[in-house]
Amino acid sequence: MSASYNIYPGYSLIYLKVSGEQSMGTFGEYVFRVMEDERCKLGMNTLLDCSEATPMPHSREQERSYSQFADRLTEESAAIRRKVAVMTGDSLVNFGVSRMREVPLSDSPIEMRVFQTTAEALAWLGLSPEIEPELITDTVFS
Repeated sequence: MSASYNIYPGYSLIYLKVSGEQSMGTFGEYVFRVMEDERCKLGMNTLLDCSEATPMPHSREQERSYSQFADRLTEESAAIRRKVAVMTGDSLVNFGVSRMREVPLSDSPIEMRVFQTTAEALAWLGLSPEIEPELITDTVFS
């Protein structure tokens, strides 16, 4: 699994792109490392591009890891409302798994929605789909 990201202060946006096989533990580490970036500010929305990701097989361990991740993310977000738009591309598996994960965030100040296109995700975040070509990642984790 690898991940890369960029932060766009002018759009109040974190753009995180993940690819390869996804373990929740590693994914969570990437998210918290992004939050440590000095450009990252509480309240920024996130566009999470999972179009090249391969989800790990469903298991109790994966769900427990996700629950722990969601709890920590909620706690560290300090009740600051923000949105996370997950873009899955054409993968129906990624779309379905991501939709299942909307539920644990229902009691969180983080509102998450899943989309198949970047344009839909950007529109939901209140951004023009015309900025899509500007979205590149400049910091890589592997």
